[in-house]
Amino acid sequence: MQPASHQPASIEIVKEVEGVSKDALFSSSKAWIAENFKSSKAVIEDADKDAGRIIGNGTTELQCVGDAWNCMALRNKLIGFTLRIDTKDGKFKVTYNNLRIITMPTSGSLVGLVYSPGKTYSEEAVSLKAEVDAAKHTLGKMTDRLSDFVASEPAKANW
Repeated sequence: MQPASHQPASIEIVKEVEGVSKDALFSSSKAWIAENFKSSKAVIEDADKDAGRIIGNGTTELQCVGDAWNCMALRNKLIGFTLRIDTKDGKFKVTYNNLRIITMPTSGSLVGLVYSPGKTYSEEAVSLKAEVDAAKHTLGKMTDRLSDFVASEPAKANW
């Protein structure tokens, strides 16, 4: 596992959604958060409809990218982030800041006659190239799901 040449200060993704107003994008983004996180109330820190801005904190399972060694090293890890969604007529911007790798606790195991304790919960800044690549991939896919959701919302309103 090689260190990243630089830790990303943020990941910023802009998506265009033709014909969807700022208010509709704002409402759809809030609905997407409610449907995709365990508790939207725990995620959303600030929501300003007039400014078209939602700010929150979240975590999601880190998706592996690359070879098997990277996948093994990133197993049982989450990516934590601060999420900011800015909406305008016809497009939105998602910015992910405060990126951190969260390692979930694991139980210990018996290795021969010696008990090897498991890992405890830890949280660290993104620092390895594999983590940066996986974070960009994971958060890019998350933004794609948000984009698909907000694009499909107007059609759902006409049921």
